[in-house]
Amino acid sequence: MRISVRDTGIGIGSGTLPLLFSKFIQADPSAPHRGTGLGLAICKQLAELMGGKVGASSIEGRGSTFWVDLPLKPAKPEFQPQARHTGAREPGLEGVHVLLAEENVFSQRVLSKLPASHGMVVDVVSNGKDAVSRSGQTEYAIILMDCQMPEMDGCEATRRIRTMENSHGTRDKDTRDWDHRPRLGE
Repeated sequence: MRISVRDTGIGIGSGTLPLLFSKFIQADPSAPHRGTGLGLAICKQLAELMGGKVGASSIEGRGSTFWVDLPLKPAKPEFQPQARHTGAREPGLEGVHVLLAEENVFSQRVLSKLPASHGMVVDVVSNGKDAVSRSGQTEYAIILMDCQMPEMDGCEATRRIRTMENSHGTRDKDTRDWDHRPRLGE
């Protein structure tokens, strides 16, 4: 299966294009909201772990196309695709508390819609410091944490929340500490 995404933007220079899927490379490092340069490298690694590959083509001034090829097996005949979300709420999710820590207002709106549509109670904060504070006030079943936020990044906020949960005995003992999970590239 090939999945392609095409845009009609400014395109990517031929000298930069071969480097895009390398770690810590950005097409335009002068952009106002710079990332880490890991997104495309992670996509490449995930595709390769699935036996696939990724690539891109671009024409300066006309846009770019990014693609991923995945060797997916056909679904079994008894497989019935799930119906699209119809607005009906999942049983057991009603009233579940979710904390969303995300600085971008647009992302806040998008990421909070699905849990809210299932009857979950979604609290939104825009930085790690507020996430730590809010988690001390309410017991959340789920915390969605952006890693790059102002005041305190999501990784540090998660460490502090886990420390608070451990000291109060409120953390599920069967859950692995996220800090000890293998990370991509290790």
